[in-house]
Amino acid sequence: MYYYLLMLFLSITGIFAWLKWKKSDENYKPFLAILMVGAVTEIINFLCGRIFQNNRPSTNIYVLVAALLWLFQFSKWNTFGKNPRISIYLAISIILAWIWNLFYVDGILNLLIHYRVYSSFILVILSVHQLNYYIVHYKGDLFKSSIFLICVGLLIQFTLKILTECFYLINTSGAHLTSWVGMIFSTLLYIVAMYYLPQKKIRSGHS
Repeated sequence: MYYYLLMLFLSITGIFAWLKWKKSDENYKPFLAILMVGAVTEIINFLCGRIFQNNRPSTNIYVLVAALLWLFQFSKWNTFGKNPRISIYLAISIILAWIWNLFYVDGILNLLIHYRVYSSFILVILSVHQLNYYIVHYKGDLFKSSIFLICVGLLIQFTLKILTECFYLINTSGAHLTSWVGMIFSTLLYIVAMYYLPQKKIRSGHS
């Protein structure tokens, strides 16, 4: 029951992101793409679970795509400053971690737990770095700032994701609940962030 409600919630969020796509500033397109890809993945996961009784392959592909899109989003925000190559190095390390976990540890039919912890840790660090800079330099209302809301959502989502994967590693209960709580709270923040997204800049023509 809770899974279906979560799937519906994420699907509606993906539709909202699609509706915001054309009007939103280019610097936020990776964020919207993540939400849309996430919604499509939830539907694919549901179908794979019903038909094949295993949705791990689609989930494992999604966690790689999402991590790379988040790196692209941080690049759009100029998080890496004068060292843009850092994003490339991080992307390469994420891809290598995914390949290693996929082919040498768990396999496509299992959760890539080690990769998820690694990629989540990177995203948490980047979120904290972006928040620290933004809180110091931003002069407006933080709670109406899309970057602030997205980074707080990221921090919640992937901190709890790390905790979730640790629960899986030690075979204890609470993993699913922790994951769902993180997903719901972060998605709520993403929805609010979409409401405050800057509009696409319209170039005026010359008469």
